[in-house]
This record gives sequence, structure tokens and C-alpha cells, in this order.
Amino acid sequence: MSGEWIEVLGDVLIAATTPVTAQVQAWAGVLAIGQPVALSGRFGAACLGLERSPSPVVPEFVIPGNRMRRDPGGLAVHRVTPQRWAVVWKQGLPVAPVPTLIRQVAANAPDAIVRDVVQHALRRRQVTYEQLLRELGRGLGGAARLRRILEEVAPGYQVMWERRLHRALLQVGVRLKPQTKVVAPDGRTAYLDLGDEELRFGVEIDGFLNHMARFAADRKRGRLLAVELDWTIAQYAVEELAASMDRVVAEIASYMRILRSRAAA
Repeated sequence: MSGEWIEVLGDVLIAATTPVTAQVQAWAGVLAIGQPVALSGRFGAACLGLERSPSPVVPEFVIPGNRMRRDPGGLAVHRVTPQRWAVVWKQGLPVAPVPTLIRQVAANAPDAIVRDVVQHALRRRQVTYEQLLRELGRGLGGAARLRRILEEVAPGYQVMWERRLHRALLQVGVRLKPQTKVVAPDGRTAYLDLGDEELRFGVEIDGFLNHMARFAADRKRGRLLAVELDWTIAQYAVEELAASMDRVVAEIASYMRILRSRAAA
């Protein structure tokens, strides 16, 4: 109405009455840098709605390494090799693909946050495990941390943690039998990751992807053991063991002392 304009970046102008939102910042950066360009990092993650991703600090963009760079200043602009250049579109804006955004977030976020981002994206099918694996190129920012997180959620990876927990328990004198077989009177069979048949106590370790795939079967087995056969089951996620093995070991040892005292009473 007033005819006033504000120069935001280079030759990009906005009306003086336009609120400076994240979307306006995104458009200003895309226009100022010029194509080919894409939103990246936390900025791109926010645009695509990746849950648990940290809030962006500054607008972040990525361009192919083989193009001339127009740097209007005030923006974080990174390069990728032409072979890794890819773009998806969100409301007319070019954005780096979800796997790339997650790796970029991993470059500057702690394991706990990256784990949340990965698990939420997998659960909501915004990305697949295989797509994330392809982001683990040598020398790429965030690849090392992302690799650690993917190892925690990988199919079958909880088997390694079963062995680690078993060894840690043995070191403090707690003996649990791996793959304890439990048979119901009607012949139904269940296996526990670690168990003590005398105390009717078992430990179950859930890897994230395995847990998603077998959720219904896990619940059915849990009802058989806990309700019908009167077993006490302690369940742990792989990330709990990764974060604090000592705490888990102490907790299991405490449970077993309580069960022994009850049995002796």
C-alpha cells in the first residue's frame, strides 16, 4: 500500500509490510543464490517437518560443487559433489532429500537427538533404513554419528547387545541363560533373550526396527509369559544399553535379589 520495499538479500526485495517468516527467508535465499540450490540442514529439516530436529539457527542451503557460487552474504551455503546432488520440492521450494537432511543434522547434534530424528522419520515412513545407509560416505559431515545410530536400530543388532549385556551381568555375578525356552502347558513356546527359569525372570532387548516389525507378536508373547505363566519380564531398548549399561546391569541385579527374597519368604 505504501509502495515501500526492503532489500533483504542482494537484489531480492520484499514489501515493507511482509513479516519475515522462515518461509520468506527460504524464498529470499533461494532467489538470491539462484538455481540450482536447495534448503539443507536444520533449515531444510524444519521445512519438511522432520520431528525432533533442532530448530534452525540460520538459513542453510546447498549447491552442486560444479556451479559458480553467488554468495549474497548472511547465509550458510555448502557444496556437494554433483553425483550426490538431489532435490525434492515442498510448496515450490527446493529441499535436500530427507536422508541427506538427517545426516546434516547429525553433524552438529548429540546422539540422543539424532536417534529421535531417525526413529521418528522411520516410524512415519519419511525415510527407509536403506536410504539412510547410502548417506554414510567417507568424509561426509554427520556420517560417523549417523552410522552409530543406525547400528543401534539395525535389524538384528539387538543380538550384539544381548551378548554384551550377558557378559556385563556375568562380570557382577549375575547368571542368566541366553535364549531361555519357556513352554506353556498347552505346548505353546516362547524364547526369552536372557532368563532364569527358577525365578521365572527374563530380560528382553528390543531393537527399534525389529520391534516395529514384530509388535503384535511381542505383545502376544508378553501376555503368555507375564499373565498366563507368571514370569517377570524386564524389557530394555537397545539405546538404553548403549547409553548406560552399568545402570541396566545394576537394575537387573536388583530385580533378581528382590525375586530371590520373595521366593525365600
